[in-house]
Amino acid sequence: PRWIGYLLPLAAIWTVAGTLLAPSGPAANLAINLLSNMGPVLLMAALGYLGFQLWSVDAPVREARTGESFVKSAGSA
Repeated sequence: PRWIGYLLPLAAIWTVAGTLLAPSGPAANLAINLLSNMGPVLLMAALGYLGFQLWSVDAPVREARTGESFVKSAGSA
């Protein structure tokens, strides 16, 4: 998706900006702390979505090949 292409560079820029805003660690202002730590959160959101997309696209193919479901329902052990 296109938003991943925008989010990954934004996360890198935000991480650098956060390091420049609070270079010695936690700042006295809560807003600066939250904003300076958003870079890794954005990166993990983007990578998590990409991983989910890869897993969900490949799961039906593996299920068709092997005949067993890789997704467990709530009632099965």
